[in-house]
Amino acid sequence: MVLLNGEIYNYSELKNELLARGHRFTTNSDTEAIVHLYEEYSEHCFAKLRGMFSIAIWDSRNRKLVLARDRVGKKPLFYASTPRGIIFGSELKALLANDAISREIDHERFPIIFIGIHSRP
Repeated sequence: MVLLNGEIYNYSELKNELLARGHRFTTNSDTEAIVHLYEEYSEHCFAKLRGMFSIAIWDSRNRKLVLARDRVGKKPLFYASTPRGIIFGSELKALLANDAISREIDHERFPIIFIGIHSRP
């Protein structure tokens, strides 16, 4: 299963490459191209993608979740580990909608240091 937020600009070229390798497509969507690309190259498939995206793939054969985003970060990807599993979304408010996520800053884990810039007298 794949979830995509964004757009893959070079999916037509990728689709042609995958068709030549024997893959069969049922749609003309960039999302289906990602599925076949992952089948062919596993996690290395993301290096072939050009676009703005955040992607989640559930690899049922290997029982793992793969999360990826574009190199520039046009489509952000937030995630958090909770006692009941991993939650993720392309907006922070998606995570904050889950009661397992604290809204408090852990100052021991993430100390905040304020540096003031003072003008010379």
